[in-house]
Amino acid sequence: ALFLVVEDAQWIDSSTLELFTYLAEQTSKAGMLLVITYRPEEVESNAGLEKALRNFERYPDSSVVKVTPLNASQVERFLQSALGRGAIPAWLVESFYNATNGNPLFIEETLKALAAEGEIAKWARQDTSKLRQTTMLSLTLQLPQTVLALAERRLQLLTEADRSVLTMAAVLGPEFSFALLEKVTQLDEDTLLDTIDRLLSARLVEELPVRAGEDYYRFVQEALRQALLSTISRRRIRRLHLRTGEAIEEIFDSREERVWPEMAYHFAEAGNVDKAVKYFIRTGDEAARVYANAEAAVYYGQALGLIETGAEAADTKQLIKLYSKQGRSLELDNQHTDAVQHYQQMRDDGLRRKDNQLQIAALIALAAIYATPTPVRNLEQAEKLADQALALARAE
Repeated sequence: ALFLVVEDAQWIDSSTLELFTYLAEQTSKAGMLLVITYRPEEVESNAGLEKALRNFERYPDSSVVKVTPLNASQVERFLQSALGRGAIPAWLVESFYNATNGNPLFIEETLKALAAEGEIAKWARQDTSKLRQTTMLSLTLQLPQTVLALAERRLQLLTEADRSVLTMAAVLGPEFSFALLEKVTQLDEDTLLDTIDRLLSARLVEELPVRAGEDYYRFVQEALRQALLSTISRRRIRRLHLRTGEAIEEIFDSREERVWPEMAYHFAEAGNVDKAVKYFIRTGDEAARVYANAEAAVYYGQALGLIETGAEAADTKQLIKLYSKQGRSLELDNQHTDAVQHYQQMRDDGLRRKDNQLQIAALIALAAIYATPTPVRNLEQAEKLADQALALARAE
């Protein structure tokens, strides 16, 4: 018996397709097993293959096996096996799942690229809680060029107009609302609906359930979104993020907390520090209000990072307030070691800025956490830091 496997048949040419059609007709007579693999989403671009596959399915000895993407738990097991680790942080599993949509090839290629950049070794060395803080707002990994090249093949059949709309949608994020896309593209409703229908038919995006009275869509693959973004300049991306942030302010009620994270993200990507900081702080305050302390710490950290990159003349009161809010959120989330490191960074920042008030606030916060019954309690250190704060205050 002969066992013949043909992979990636979606790229097959007409003459080779004729050969395999003939072989398929001879399988029962020749005692041969013919296995053809293909990506269903790319078959529509090959009309001859699509017709041949329908014919193959009518053969009495044929069968179709649909391979579904890995779910989140399967992605976790894949990573455990590939990395040789018994436990994989939840944020890392979610990050790979979001970026690859459970495609094993994409997972493998992304792991190879990250390993080559030293990222895998860094994850193994660093503390999980700290990684969670730094990655919570960006749980989608950057996919390697090998994966983006595969996604680009599906985008090549788009018209220039449809690709432009889809690129704008890519800036909005993995999910986007019709109303927001309509605003930023400045297309009339019927024209945009026609485009969306074509994108749905091409299985590049899919519809989501209506939320808050809005129609939502998402990319069927994160690779498609990243492939689109990789073809435009950083300057244009910043401009589109700014247009998006301004559009959200215009069409949504900016007093609604549900839009604050989006606005903060888009203004930050656009380089509008003032507005990004404002909405990151609002989002952090809302997270703290509902006791989502880990999330609050991340949002405050984002605001603080933007302020620190702004200028040396940052407002002392705002810095003290933000540092204190982030540190307190870490304490309430039982991340006491991280909170100590955070307050030490606050003190170092005060020294760098020659800002005694910032130093005093940091010393008081450190003294308080060392004096509190926590895993980092150190009464001797607390007294020492309190004396330092008092000395600085007297010198003011």
